Amino acid sequence: MCGSDEFIAGQIRYNNWFKKNAGKFQFYIDNTDKTVKETVAEIAAFVKSIE
Repeated sequence: MCGSDEFIAGQIRYNNWFKKNAGKFQFYIDNTDKTVKETVAEIAAFVKSIE
C-alpha cells in the first residue's frame, strides 16, 4: 500500500499541512534542499541548545 497513488497523495497532504503549521511545534526542519549531513547538524545544534 505504501506505493499506491492514494497513500502517496495522503502523505503529501500531511507534509503540506505539517509545513503550514510548523510554528506550532517546538522543532521543525524543512530539509527539502538539505543533505543528510546538513540535517544531522541542524538536529545536533538543536539538541545542544536544550541541554
